[in-house]
Amino acid sequence: MTENEQAKRLNSLVKAALQGNFEIKKGGDEFDGDFRELYQSICALIENEKNFFTETQVTSSQIISASEDLSLTLEENNSFMQELYTGAKEINKLNNSNYQSTVEAIESIKNIVENIERVRGYSAGAKDVSGRAEQAINEGIKQIYDIISLISSIEDTSKKTVTYVDKFGESTKQITKILTVVHDIARETEILSFNASIESKRAGVEGRAFGVIAGSIRELSEKSRKEVSEIGNVIDDINSGLRTLTDNIHDDFSRVEQSVEHTKTIENSLTRIRETFTELSNQIGGIMDASQTQNQLAADMNGKIEGVEENSQLVNEGFNNVYDSIKKQRSSMDALNSLGKYLLGSANEMSGIVKSVGSDDEYDEVAIKAKTESIFEALSSEVLLFPDFALLDPATHKSVLDKFFSRDIIEAVWSNDKKGRFIYSNPPAGIKNAKVRGWFKESITGKQYTSEVYISAITKKPCITVSMPIIDNGVIVGVLGADLAL
Repeated sequence: MTENEQAKRLNSLVKAALQGNFEIKKGGDEFDGDFRELYQSICALIENEKNFFTETQVTSSQIISASEDLSLTLEENNSFMQELYTGAKEINKLNNSNYQSTVEAIESIKNIVENIERVRGYSAGAKDVSGRAEQAINEGIKQIYDIISLISSIEDTSKKTVTYVDKFGESTKQITKILTVVHDIARETEILSFNASIESKRAGVEGRAFGVIAGSIRELSEKSRKEVSEIGNVIDDINSGLRTLTDNIHDDFSRVEQSVEHTKTIENSLTRIRETFTELSNQIGGIMDASQTQNQLAADMNGKIEGVEENSQLVNEGFNNVYDSIKKQRSSMDALNSLGKYLLGSANEMSGIVKSVGSDDEYDEVAIKAKTESIFEALSSEVLLFPDFALLDPATHKSVLDKFFSRDIIEAVWSNDKKGRFIYSNPPAGIKNAKVRGWFKESITGKQYTSEVYISAITKKPCITVSMPIIDNGVIVGVLGADLAL
């Protein structure tokens, strides 16, 4: 091969490498001298370039995955921050309302304390008035007792007077009887004197002196009868007056008896009043003691209320500060969310810039199809049908997938939740989130998917990924995937 041909051959190798074809045919015997050394240098450069693009592609995938996961996390955080901001705003509103209500309640409690103090003053005044009233009642009861004693004395005197009047009435009756006897004697004497006069006239001169005596006796008898009649009239007047007096005395005595009964009733009523007033006084004393206790409690409460008022002010200021901090944090999260989206966009642009590696490699498509079908069958029967696998428990997934990983054809096996996060991966996942991968995007919609050949982020070698949805009661809850060795 001439030098010109060797130069053209080397130039074609460089052009192919620049176009992304890093396949180098072993050998180089056709080159000689300096061209051989140049060929070896170009081969080393192409190999390094191939490794660089492989690493770049893997790193690009990892960056995209991390950016997607960051974007998802920021989106969730932003949603949470929005909810937190809305809640904080509402809480701040409620706190301001509660603070105002607390201030009003404290003012009301202060008014209650002042009212308790006034009640204590009123109770003290009522107790003083109660003491004076009790003294007045005791004095009134003493006076009533004196009146009762006086009325009782009048009752005794009235009884004696009635007795004396009754005796005097009996005496006048005896006098009347005596006057009747005297009247009868005078009448008999008058008859006797009349008979004596008749006999003296019969006697003549001898009986003249006897006639004179009989006349004198008759005159005395008439005079006695007149006097007795007058005394009888006087006695009748006395008896009439006595009867009136007796009736009046009996009426007065009856009224005195009624007065005594009334005074006894008044005495009983006053006694009950005094007992009631004593009970009332005791109750007022109890109220006074309770008021004193309440006043002390109110004083203590007032001191505590001042502390509550101060703490409420501090709490209100704290809520306002938290609310302001959340507002600032929300603004920061918005900026960070925008940064995450920018990072994801940049990572996707970087992935577009990186050229595919090994695109010219040829693989046995029939053999690959047979492998993928057998793996799909195994994943369906051995993994997805395992009890409770759809519950996405990491321990269950580790046990089942580690057993499945023992197959020679399997380079990696993993499971993801519906947000692309890895539940379990063996070996550990090379990317943070699978949401950017085509196999995840297809299977999360319910498809059974086989990828093109690409560089694995785990082994950093060309591979094919198979994936299928994890379904729980008809609902897609995640994705199951595996890398097949080529």
